[in-house]
Amino acid sequence: MIMFKTNIDTHCSKLKRDQIQAVNTYRCRLEANQSNYEKFNDLIFEGWAADMLQLNGFRVTFRESPDLSIRHSAVQFFAEVKHFRTKEQDRIDQENMNRSRERLVTIGDTSATEGLPAWEQVVAVCKRKIPQYIEDVPNILIIGSSSGHCIDDAIMPTAINVLGECIQRGNNEGLMKLNGLMLLSFDYNISQKRSVYFFPIHTSHITFSQETLDALHAIRQWKAF
Repeated sequence: MIMFKTNIDTHCSKLKRDQIQAVNTYRCRLEANQSNYEKFNDLIFEGWAADMLQLNGFRVTFRESPDLSIRHSAVQFFAEVKHFRTKEQDRIDQENMNRSRERLVTIGDTSATEGLPAWEQVVAVCKRKIPQYIEDVPNILIIGSSSGHCIDDAIMPTAINVLGECIQRGNNEGLMKLNGLMLLSFDYNISQKRSVYFFPIHTSHITFSQETLDALHAIRQWKAF
């Protein structure tokens, strides 16, 4: 298990300098999970996501559930943050790539190791988070990916399409409260010039203003600290 090399004092000081609200509440959760590497990493990604939004013109407050309260212009919305940790399939894929330098190798198929393809895992998380989505306001799910071979921008359109189909069929009505997915990747896409991707869900029953949608799409990079 890789632990992010993050100092709590340094991390929280930056969040406060950037004027994110309720940092002390968030800090208490970090301190309570210092010995739980996986949970600590998950919480650190929550801080990175909050800071990214704050530095791009949003006003962010830490909270318990959902994880973040966010304001943009006159719009308030909420975000849950999900960290996909490095997977066994990432290790297998990297070994295969190292052995097969002269030919293409299929990567990112988690069906054999986890029983579900990666896009289906994203859909499952969206469904599991339904109790955290707030009624009558927009909600997004922010996905921080430490699984570069499996949870990436290539699978997200499939996940979005499946979520839309679920909503249209009347399955999992709580998904209608979800307005989009935002992916934070460690891999910088040179051609698209971004490591952050926002994927709106157009079947939501509460919609974002075009101004807020544009602001979410305009976020291109995030920074670990």
